[in-house]
Amino acid sequence: VLHASSVLLDGGSVMATTAGGGKGGDIDLRTERLLMKSGATLWSSSDTGSREGGEIRVTASEAVTLSGPGPDGYSGALMSHTGGSGDAGCL
Repeated sequence: VLHASSVLLDGGSVMATTAGGGKGGDIDLRTERLLMKSGATLWSSSDTGSREGGEIRVTASEAVTLSGPGPDGYSGALMSHTGGSGDAGCL
C-alpha cells in the first residue's frame, strides 16, 4: 500500500508479478493526484499456471491522468494479466 498526496510516474512500470504457482501481487495506491506520463504502467500478473493475476486498486480523491506515449510509442496503462488459465485480477 502506498499513501501519498501526489504520485508521478514518468515512464517505467510499477509491477507486482509471480512466475510460479502463486497469485499475482496486488497494487494498492491511495493519493489525491496520480499522474502517469511517458508510457508509465501499473502492472500485476501471474505468468504461468492456473492462478489469477493480482488486483490493482487506485483511490484518487482529485485526479487520475494518463498522458503521452513512451519512447516505444505505447501509451500508459493500468493492466492485470495472466499467462495461464487463471483469471486476470480486477482493476
